[in-house]
Amino acid sequence: MTTDQIVDEVSGGLSRLAGSYKAVVILIGLQLCVTGVPVLLALVGGESFMPIAVTLVIIRPIVLLLTVLVLPIYTYRVFDALGSKLKVIWAILAIVPILNIIVLGWMSRQASVRCRELGVPVGLFGPKTKTAQLTDR
Repeated sequence: MTTDQIVDEVSGGLSRLAGSYKAVVILIGLQLCVTGVPVLLALVGGESFMPIAVTLVIIRPIVLLLTVLVLPIYTYRVFDALGSKLKVIWAILAIVPILNIIVLGWMSRQASVRCRELGVPVGLFGPKTKTAQLTDR
């Protein structure tokens, strides 16, 4: 393999990792918002925030169904990009609401370690691929 082929393979895997990781973070964030925000609004705001809380409660089943269907796919992709042998198990664990936060934490750790090994900076939503592309050239 030439150096260019290695760089292309690493940057392709990094792009796949970054995109999937961002999707997982957003999906888990959506789950937390539609589950926790209505309760907080009802407790803190009383009746003034009730319309917002009711709206979130109404859309909650749709969002939760969407995340349950899509979250395992992106979790599988992240662990595949990280080269994990247990990617199917991680994807299944990502469906369970509290366990998915633990999976996200483990995923963050693994992705951060891998990216730092490659010299790629990592932000809140995962690897910064634009920075990686600039430093490769």
